[in-house]
Order: sequence, then structure tokens, then C-alpha cells
Amino acid sequence: MELTRALLFAYHHPASITPARIQQLAPLFDTVLRSSREDAEALWTYVSNVFNEDSPLYTMLIDAVGKENQDMGRTYKEAWLAEGTAKGITQGITQGIAASLLQVLEHRKWTISTELERQVLDTKDEPTLRRWFSRALAVDSLDHVFEPAVGGS
Repeated sequence: MELTRALLFAYHHPASITPARIQQLAPLFDTVLRSSREDAEALWTYVSNVFNEDSPLYTMLIDAVGKENQDMGRTYKEAWLAEGTAKGITQGITQGIAASLLQVLEHRKWTISTELERQVLDTKDEPTLRRWFSRALAVDSLDHVFEPAVGGS
């Protein structure tokens, strides 16, 4: 409870957390991190999101907790970064395919409604976008581009 209050208060008053206060809180931090994986992940998530790595509080806290918990924090951070990177790459790919699809449709001089443009841009499923893109290159009408997939085509 004391750790929670101190971290919440520090969000609005970062100067309230001094090196001496961190030394008092570090054992509590270590205890929470040892209690359960769920608690540890929640605590690291909060600290990492609220107090970025440039924050003196973050640096003091990392320096004060035990090595095992430092490693845990780094592991969570690496996992979050990898997850974010993967999501970003996937999002970039789908956005690129969607934009390319719209360019092909325009190049073919097909009328693209605002609703159809929104549908294409909102589609996050890469295989669907790739299917539409391939069809846009091969079929004779806009209606055939967006027909439901039949037998994996």
C-alpha cells in the first residue's frame, strides 16, 4: 500500500521521491515483484509507462532493486518493445497494401466510393488485402475484386 501511494504521488510530484525514499521503497518493490508474475508485470508496466527511462525516479528505482528484479524489468521491456515492433511492422504492411490497392483501383479508372475506400483502409487482415490486390490486377470489374473468397482464391 505504501509503495502504491508513493508511486501515485510521485506521478504528480516527482521531486517527492528522493534517493533516501527510494531506498525505503526498494524492498517493498522487490517484495511485490516476488509475490506473483501478474503483480510483477503490473508493477513494471506502471513504472515503465509512467516514469520513462530518462526519469530520475526510474533510474533510482532500477538501481535500488535487486539484480533479479532489474533483469525482470529489462525482460518485460524487451518483450513489450518486440511486441510493439511486430505490431508496427504488421500495421505498416497492411497500410501499404491497402494504399497500393487503392492506387491500382484508381489506375484502372474504377470509381471508388468513400465507403469502399474506408473499408479498404480499415481492413487489417493481410491475406484479405493481398487477395483483393491480386484480383484488382486480374479481374474486369470492381465488383469482382471484393467478392468473398471461394476455395482459397
